[in-house]
Amino acid sequence: MSTTADKILAEIARHEEDWCFSPKDFMGLAERDALDKAFSRLSSEVVIRRIGRGVYDVPRYSRVL
Repeated sequence: MSTTADKILAEIARHEEDWCFSPKDFMGLAERDALDKAFSRLSSEVVIRRIGRGVYDVPRYSRVL
Protein backbone atom coordinates (compact mmCIF):
# COMPACT_ATOMS: atom_id res chain seq x y z
CA MET A 1 0.00 0.00 0.00
CA SER A 2 1.43 3.38 -0.98
CA THR A 3 1.22 6.60 0.96
CA THR A 4 -0.69 9.67 -0.10
CA ALA A 5 2.58 11.39 -1.01
CA ASP A 6 3.56 8.46 -3.24
CA LYS A 7 0.20 8.64 -5.00
CA ILE A 8 0.61 12.39 -5.51
CA LEU A 9 4.11 11.97 -6.95
CA ALA A 10 2.92 9.21 -9.29
CA GLU A 11 0.13 11.45 -10.57
CA ILE A 12 2.53 14.38 -11.03
CA ALA A 13 4.88 12.16 -13.06
CA ARG A 14 2.06 11.39 -15.51
CA HIS A 15 1.62 15.07 -16.44
CA GLU A 16 3.65 17.60 -18.38
CA GLU A 17 6.83 19.01 -16.92
CA ASP A 18 5.45 22.55 -16.62
CA TRP A 19 2.23 21.56 -14.87
CA CYS A 20 0.99 23.71 -11.97
CA PHE A 21 -1.39 21.97 -9.61
CA SER A 22 -3.31 22.31 -6.37
CA PRO A 23 -4.57 19.83 -3.79
CA LYS A 24 -7.99 19.98 -5.47
CA ASP A 25 -6.48 18.22 -8.50
CA PHE A 26 -5.86 15.16 -6.32
CA MET A 27 -9.19 14.90 -4.48
CA GLY A 28 -9.77 11.38 -5.81
CA LEU A 29 -6.62 10.06 -4.17
CA ALA A 30 -7.32 10.84 -0.51
CA GLU A 31 -9.27 13.07 1.83
CA ARG A 32 -8.47 16.77 1.98
CA ASP A 33 -6.67 16.61 5.36
CA ALA A 34 -4.34 13.87 4.14
CA LEU A 35 -3.66 15.81 0.94
CA ASP A 36 -2.85 18.98 2.86
CA LYS A 37 -0.40 17.13 5.10
CA ALA A 38 1.24 15.38 2.16
CA PHE A 39 1.59 18.65 0.24
CA SER A 40 3.09 20.30 3.31
CA ARG A 41 5.64 17.51 3.74
CA LEU A 42 6.55 17.40 0.06
CA SER A 43 7.04 21.16 -0.09
CA SER A 44 9.17 21.22 3.07
CA GLU A 45 11.35 18.48 1.52
CA VAL A 46 11.56 20.60 -1.68
CA VAL A 47 10.09 17.80 -3.79
CA ILE A 48 7.40 20.25 -4.88
CA ARG A 49 7.46 24.04 -4.65
CA ARG A 50 4.70 26.29 -3.34
CA ILE A 51 4.21 29.07 -5.86
CA GLY A 52 1.35 30.76 -4.08
CA ARG A 53 -1.54 29.96 -1.82
CA GLY A 54 -2.74 26.53 -2.92
CA VAL A 55 -0.65 26.45 -6.12
CA TYR A 56 2.36 24.17 -6.52
CA ASP A 57 4.78 22.94 -9.17
CA VAL A 58 7.84 20.74 -9.43
CA PRO A 59 11.05 22.77 -9.17
CA ARG A 60 13.50 22.50 -12.03
CA TYR A 61 17.20 23.10 -11.66
CA SER A 62 19.43 24.56 -14.33
CA ARG A 63 23.02 23.48 -14.78
CA VAL A 64 23.82 26.96 -16.09
CA LEU A 65 22.38 28.89 -13.15
